[in-house]
Amino acid sequence: ASMLIGNLLALMQDNPKRLLAYSSIAHMGYAMLAALLAGSYAVEALAFYLAAYLLMTIAAFAAMVYVGSEAEEARSLDQLRGLFWQRPGIALCLMLMLLSLAGIPLTAGFIGKFYLIGLAVEGALWLPLGALVVGSVIGLFYYLRVIVVMLQSPESDAEAVVTLPCRSPNLAGSALLLACSLGVMAMGVFPGILTQLLRNISRLAG
Repeated sequence: ASMLIGNLLALMQDNPKRLLAYSSIAHMGYAMLAALLAGSYAVEALAFYLAAYLLMTIAAFAAMVYVGSEAEEARSLDQLRGLFWQRPGIALCLMLMLLSLAGIPLTAGFIGKFYLIGLAVEGALWLPLGALVVGSVIGLFYYLRVIVVMLQSPESDAEAVVTLPCRSPNLAGSALLLACSLGVMAMGVFPGILTQLLRNISRLAG
């Protein structure tokens, strides 16, 4: 229910922050799949997914902070239109997080979902697996919709690139976005580093 309802609610959102918030319901549903089974592999899968989701969510919401001003924030997807052409760094970070949340290969989100799918097949959890697959397809649609809006160029040079002005991140904000982006990519390309660490922790805890 969390996987399907969360994704359907996110699909109907025009407010980007609400979209991310409702999609978190679906992602917690994905994570709970690992809780249905016991064993070190289930613990490892859950820990990896939660670590990946933590990075993705922090960076996505942090990037959204810089779209708009302190007095007004982005309340619709139209206000993200052309963000890539005004603040490419922020847009690229947000795009990477959305692709990872959608489970695109070479990102942490893909490895996390791969873990969960393998776990569901091993435990013969066919109904939750079906919900995960359907929910992921729905999520892919609305995540890509946001990316397309950000990549759209203005119709004329006289027009503002986005409806809202964008603030430049300070040093701490830039470091946070960069660290999360590198972490998401590293977990997607070199997942073995984190998985080995999780296995070592599991052995010590056992």
